[in-house]
Amino acid sequence: MFSAKLLVQALLATAVLAIPNSKERLATRTARRQGKPANLISAAKVTTNEFAVQEELSSNWAGAILIADTATYVSVTGTFTVPNVLTDNDNVMECAAAWVGIDGSTGCEGAILQTGIDFCVASDEKTQSFDAWYEFFPADVNFFDGFPLSVGDSITATATVFTPTSGSLTLINNSKDVTMSVNVTSSTASLCQTNAEWIIEDYTSDPELPNWGTVTFTDAFATTLSGAQVTPGDGDATLIDIELFSPDFEEDEVMTQSSVDGNTVAVKYAPALGGF
Repeated sequence: MFSAKLLVQALLATAVLAIPNSKERLATRTARRQGKPANLISAAKVTTNEFAVQEELSSNWAGAILIADTATYVSVTGTFTVPNVLTDNDNVMECAAAWVGIDGSTGCEGAILQTGIDFCVASDEKTQSFDAWYEFFPADVNFFDGFPLSVGDSITATATVFTPTSGSLTLINNSKDVTMSVNVTSSTASLCQTNAEWIIEDYTSDPELPNWGTVTFTDAFATTLSGAQVTPGDGDATLIDIELFSPDFEEDEVMTQSSVDGNTVAVKYAPALGGF
């Protein structure tokens, strides 16, 4: 199995950058995920801030996570706007993803039920690409073929658990009145239902991130087994920010600034500010 690092190096060596197609995006995602340890959230450092009880640093996730000790969450939803992604770097292609999901964090790293969109930008800042997808990790990602995505579109993402090994994943383009949904099952993964997440993910091994400005998940809530709806603010969500190695400073740099306010989760691209 080739590594995501080799894939990125090959892309950077190309004189004229091209946005990857869905097949190439799938290869990148598969290589990235298979190359990660079971604990997808790595190198956690805990602190306090004005927004939440604690904050952690990750090599690939930014956003907010509701954490329960026992099986609690049966669905998670959030609405966000497709960002206008930019880059200041030359001869690069940078990608990230916005999604909602169940599990994959503390205590249940081996399974994630998730859906969202990828966004990529080439170095001319004029070539952007978006894909809608769903995944019952550790199975490969799948794409909602034909799902329309444009900058400024309002997207609602929902992940729903039926049983620990089955569920549904739904994306709605509110701006274009398009809904796509799929039921999924797994023979290799079992959900713990202890995490509900609103995440921006660096799913490549590129040390740079695209500038997405701020992606804000609104109307964000998780539904519990009892039928109660819990917002990130109500549930004392844990904040998480992406920390990457910076070639410019030859040290780790916090690249995002996440915050929670009631039923809103905001993830700002903010390498100069850091997460705290």
